[in-house]
Amino acid sequence: QEAMAGVWIADETDGKRLELLHDAYPGVRSVAMLMDRDWGMATDATRILPPLARKLGLTLTLLYADDLKEAEPLLARPESARFDAWLLPPTGLSYLYSPQLLKIFSTWGKPVITGDTQDVMRGAPLALMVEDAFRWDAQAEVLARVLQGERAGAIPIQRSYKALLSARPEPIGGFPAPSATVLRRADLIVR
Repeated sequence: QEAMAGVWIADETDGKRLELLHDAYPGVRSVAMLMDRDWGMATDATRILPPLARKLGLTLTLLYADDLKEAEPLLARPESARFDAWLLPPTGLSYLYSPQLLKIFSTWGKPVITGDTQDVMRGAPLALMVEDAFRWDAQAEVLARVLQGERAGAIPIQRSYKALLSARPEPIGGFPAPSATVLRRADLIVR
């Protein structure tokens, strides 16, 4: 086994997003999670998230689309509008097409939680984003330590342990506002 050092920037908070969605909207019972296939495989969503959803009293449906061309017909199906809420993790799909996806979700008037604070700026009611600004300083620090002669395997993998919860306190664009309980926990309130 090779000794190594590095910076881990993987987002492993979809379970926490599901919990926050449950806390923010206690009446929600069915949730759809829209993601690209790479995200689903990388996070092991099929194995990890359904048991957590069941513990929360939710039914979770995982939906896959790698681009907007694939997502639009999926979202046009009548059953897509029947979910109580949506989870949109920070995937390539959401980064590229978030405004279009949020517009579709808002027409249904259903809650949504995303993985990007920028989505709340665009009108989404709730987002939990893993802080990743640390990575540049962390990479420089690891490199400097290795160049100064420290053994790479002795340097712990650097990772973010901070997530930013952002929320809108009032309904906007068809989206309902999150519960006061979750609003009190928010790091950032967007008006």
